[in-house]
Amino acid sequence: MKHIYYLDEGAVEVTEAGAHGAKMRWVIGEKDGAPHFYMRIISFEPGEERPDHSHPWEHENFIISGRGTLEVENLT
Repeated sequence: MKHIYYLDEGAVEVTEAGAHGAKMRWVIGEKDGAPHFYMRIISFEPGEERPDHSHPWEHENFIISGRGTLEVENLT
């Protein structure tokens, strides 16, 4: 089991087309022996957003602080 403080993971700039002012920390992923599960903490500058995108896998989102809007399409 991995025990860390999430700020101990280095933040990298999100380089996805259309993303501005967002940084991501990979808390759990393949390097931790989890090839099918990712936990990432994404921080946004005030007023910034990520472009629409989709994934063929389940996806969870939590707003830890501040306010945000999450749009979901094709929810069945």
